[in-house]
Amino acid sequence: MTNETNTVSPEFSELTKRKCAQRVNYLCSNPRCRRGTSGPNEDSAKSTTTGEAAHICAKSSGGPRFDIHQTNEQRRHIDNALWLCCSCHKLVDTDWKHYKKEQLLDFKKQAEKFAQNMQNGGYPKIHDSPQEMIQIFDRHEYALNEYERIKSCSDIFTMLMADHKLIETHVDFKSYNGETETINIHKVVERSNLCYLLGESGSGKTQSLWELYSKSCKSFVEDKVGHCPVFILAKSWKEDNSFLDVVCDVLGVGKKTIDNDLKSGSFLFFVDGINEVEQGHSSNCHNDLAKFISKYINNQFVISCRSPDFRENIIPLGNYAKGKVIRDVFEISRLSKIQIREYTNNYFANNNDAFEFQRDLGLDDDTLWENNNSLIHLARIPLFLQIYLETYKVSKELPDSKASLVRALVRIIINREESKAPFGFGIALLEKTLSSFSYELVKDGYNLRFPSRIAQTKIAPILNKNIQYYSENSNVSLDVFWKKTISANFLRENTEVEVEWLHQLLRDYFLGLEIADIWSNQDYGNDIKISTIRFGWDMALSIALETLKGTSISAEMLWKILDYNQKNSSELAIIIFSGQSADSRYQLALMLIKSIIDDGDYETCRLNILVELLPFIEVVEALDEAYSYKLNGVMSVKIIEALSHTMISHQSSTENQQFIVGFYGKEIKTMYSKQAIKRCREVLYRYLNNSDEFTCFYAAKGLYEIDRPASVGCFRKLLSGKNNGVKKLVLELVEEWGIQ
Repeated sequence: MTNETNTVSPEFSELTKRKCAQRVNYLCSNPRCRRGTSGPNEDSAKSTTTGEAAHICAKSSGGPRFDIHQTNEQRRHIDNALWLCCSCHKLVDTDWKHYKKEQLLDFKKQAEKFAQNMQNGGYPKIHDSPQEMIQIFDRHEYALNEYERIKSCSDIFTMLMADHKLIETHVDFKSYNGETETINIHKVVERSNLCYLLGESGSGKTQSLWELYSKSCKSFVEDKVGHCPVFILAKSWKEDNSFLDVVCDVLGVGKKTIDNDLKSGSFLFFVDGINEVEQGHSSNCHNDLAKFISKYINNQFVISCRSPDFRENIIPLGNYAKGKVIRDVFEISRLSKIQIREYTNNYFANNNDAFEFQRDLGLDDDTLWENNNSLIHLARIPLFLQIYLETYKVSKELPDSKASLVRALVRIIINREESKAPFGFGIALLEKTLSSFSYELVKDGYNLRFPSRIAQTKIAPILNKNIQYYSENSNVSLDVFWKKTISANFLRENTEVEVEWLHQLLRDYFLGLEIADIWSNQDYGNDIKISTIRFGWDMALSIALETLKGTSISAEMLWKILDYNQKNSSELAIIIFSGQSADSRYQLALMLIKSIIDDGDYETCRLNILVELLPFIEVVEALDEAYSYKLNGVMSVKIIEALSHTMISHQSSTENQQFIVGFYGKEIKTMYSKQAIKRCREVLYRYLNNSDEFTCFYAAKGLYEIDRPASVGCFRKLLSGKNNGVKKLVLELVEEWGIQ
């Protein structure tokens, strides 16, 4: 750097500004804008200019795209100047991570070529006004710019944590008649004009959507036919900004400019994350999107959503569309054995390490492959496979539940950050502060994205309070904590004024820690505790339950979740319970059953409620274990009755289950209840010849649909017995069920 850097101003001279504007005919250089920036003033002797000469590389340190190697002379040179309207100047400097130096240099080159063509009469004046003439939208130019941008942003196509070879994605198309067809994800846009792309957390929904978008941009640029692809983040929708406004902002044009293109169906819209809209606004957003789709129904739409958040009418098209709108639902398939094997072989440099990992995971065990409780079942989700690999590489251990996998993910991120530079404060301070912070945000209606100013305002008092309890270093400043949180990628800067959680799983982890703390704290009332049980918080509640495992509080919390299920007709309890390890599920079920036994409420229906809402093999085994206790006769009968009720409630549904679009919890319920039914059948056969006649009756009742001869034989035997109470039950059942 030369001495002139300190003596020459980096500001543009007035001559440079004027020449910069003249070289583009005073038009904004953003190819998606091109609006005029000079016009008449009310004073006839003056003109009004609304354009500005923007620095391609910032004039000072800390500014957008600052280049430390430039001299001030280079910073003030016309080669570093780009003529933009005021709005676009603000846009490129605010969203500077998107608008990189190379792209702005391309803007400059295109704008000067555009002005030269106009000067030579290259653009026919076919519109009513010069502004409309300038505001023509070139779909192919837009797609080309987007494709070039995507190629330069390789991080879009990486998983949360590491460089990797992309795994080919397949999706399951599920029809109403229960049939499932698996196809390559690239076939989705060929199969449907309006579809939903669903996926579990960690399945790669956004990555898959970006991959589809990239391929669509490439095809549109090369073939010059079809629909122009447009990528929209649903969370960018605001109450004062309609979906049409969002589209116009993304395209950089006015509504009139693209109205004809929209009506003629010129676009393929990829709408990402309709489950990520801020709380309290999602209904309005979904209705507005329904209006947009209904009005411009000739366009194509691919809409992504997290599977647990999806429901049949999440976008209420029926309220606005004329006639029935046909839409398809695709869900990202879990990984195959071949994909897992190839990926792990590529991950480990040593073939023996890959072999040991695959062995410990149970990759070649067909029984485990079909078992929903197995590790391999979780490893079929791409992000979870990555966490397994990272964890195994360090410790040779494998987390045994979704909740523990997310916990492992956070530890990996922390360890990576510490390997670069120490935090300067304890991990406990980080976790406690971010957990309280996440809860305060969701209470105020923020989901995954929020203003930086709001975030720092909320963190400051939480941090100050926690320092005295969770940090030996009392001098941790907000600035140090904030920078370390950003550096570790728990939060990332979306723009200069907004931040967001890197991934919903990270938000859910910290939120889950806070929910567990609230349930453990006697200072919080029952109303506050119950308020943490919400639809859409399934992973956070799974984390909370896993954090509280082994305590009576976890059983109390699970009962409240079951109550929520009954009142709201949801499958929240199923999803949360499935997120625990098999051992945790068994211990929780045992605690719930023991609490019923200890209550001594012999008329209770709570055991039946338990097996209706949680048809898991661990619940069946816990009931079997509880029966072996030295109980009085009444409670023993209640336990066998609950086992019988398990068979009666779930046997027919598992045999005749058809896929119901939008009921993710019902899919899980069917998946786990098949195992529960199989185990329950074994247990009831064992009790069919028990010395207690009530036990025999309920065992025969539960087995009747699958083994009528054995059950009828048992009923005849009981009718010839001496227990009048049992005889009465048999005769009532014979009449009710029409048993011959």
